[in-house]
Amino acid sequence: MRLRTTVGEHRVLLGDRPVIVELGGPLLTGNADATGFHRTSLPAAPRPALLTAAERAMAVDDRWAATLAGYHDPATFADFATAFATDLDLAVWQAVLRALGTMDLVAPERHEILAAEARSLLEGVVHHLGWEPTASDDDRTRRLRGAVLVATGTLADDPSVVTEARRRWTASDPSDPAVDGAVVTLVASHGGPEERDAFRQLVNGAESAQVEQRHLRALALFPDRTAVEALLGEVHDSVVRTQDAPFLVRSLLAHPHHRALAWRSITDRWDDLASRLPSNSIARMLEGIRALVGPEVAPDVDRFLDDHPVPQGALMVAQHRERRMVNIRLRERLLD
Repeated sequence: MRLRTTVGEHRVLLGDRPVIVELGGPLLTGNADATGFHRTSLPAAPRPALLTAAERAMAVDDRWAATLAGYHDPATFADFATAFATDLDLAVWQAVLRALGTMDLVAPERHEILAAEARSLLEGVVHHLGWEPTASDDDRTRRLRGAVLVATGTLADDPSVVTEARRRWTASDPSDPAVDGAVVTLVASHGGPEERDAFRQLVNGAESAQVEQRHLRALALFPDRTAVEALLGEVHDSVVRTQDAPFLVRSLLAHPHHRALAWRSITDRWDDLASRLPSNSIARMLEGIRALVGPEVAPDVDRFLDDHPVPQGALMVAQHRERRMVNIRLRERLLD
């Protein structure tokens, strides 16, 4: 492994015995340039200004992995992430938002607490990037803008961001593709029956595959029960194409409010779904079970999957089940 300090780099070949290395200066990273396939956990707080972008992203990812493994209190992750609040690298923010999103997914009871933490983390980068791209923005900066806008309007529930998204959507004000995607996601995530009907019409009459897919995938984001039931009905009645249905069901299984409803719906119609959907898509669809961690549905999941194996994706389903157990333990720790 490659260790980098404030004064130089050390390359160490690890075997089955502990190795003591004289560093000669404070350790910055145990995975220089993030090229090693291993996890590191450093005792000191990170020093982002002295790390490369890849090292910063890996530092966040390693901390989250250690948190999932039980080495850190998950409720302290947002405090750790404040060291990266001024970062402008896409991979760093993807790692931060992935962790925050997982906590919000498995413990929605803590949403208000997490929203306040996320708002504090995100306000600086959102203010810096704004809504409009500049001529100097590269693709990663544009994608970062879209990602943090979505997070600010969903994880952080910032009403000003949601209001601006609605204004842009109503005005059909085209912008950068990443911003356009964020607008659709935000409007759907906070939308009602009127917006839902408009999205369905846009899907039906889309002038391009991109517009169709963007609004189709967003149908799974509408918050109310009626919208979820409508989309499940469209899946079961083949209104939704079979190549699209698995990905919508996957999203519904991770719905913030109605994932238990989605689970009951697909298990009640399992034989029909399994016979109609592409065989190689079933395991991908079941990725949504990672979110089924609440007491109202959790006991049923393993029993159902034991009785309904997916031979064409057995390994993938096993991985989903393992990740689900990790999420259940995370939920318990967050709510303890």
